[in-house]
Amino acid sequence: MCNNHPKTFSFLLQENQFKESKLKMIHEKAKLLIHLNEIVLNVLPKELRSKCRVANYRDFILVLEVINASRKIRLRFELPFLLKILKNSILPSLSSIHVIINPTIFHSENIYSNTYYSLSKRAERTHILNDTDKDSEILIKDKNNLEIRLMKLNSLINGKTK
Repeated sequence: MCNNHPKTFSFLLQENQFKESKLKMIHEKAKLLIHLNEIVLNVLPKELRSKCRVANYRDFILVLEVINASRKIRLRFELPFLLKILKNSILPSLSSIHVIINPTIFHSENIYSNTYYSLSKRAERTHILNDTDKDSEILIKDKNNLEIRLMKLNSLINGKTK
């Protein structure tokens, strides 16, 4: 018989259970997306930082969420620059960036809004970048580590779903 009884959260986080679980893959991807969100927010203009976030990175496509159509149009003007910076620095395999509208992401009743708001504020305070050369130098430091981790995560996810 299968062992299908409910497990406590602390049991799932035990080292021997956590090493090979889907929970670990989800945790790793969440950490990578938060890190990628910080980088993207540093590259974006100030007026877009508080209304945009990284939603996903899958199959070499970065998905960004914005709060409304006017922000989406404004972000579309920045996409070539953003794509160039990310390709040259941390994601050389990035093929495109998709922008979707999600008006609920920044409402106060949304449980995730405070996380992304504080993340964007922290990124604003800690990484104020003036020019593209400075952007590239800072982003190149994380290039290999982030790219390798994203590739491994993509292969794990694609391998498990097929």
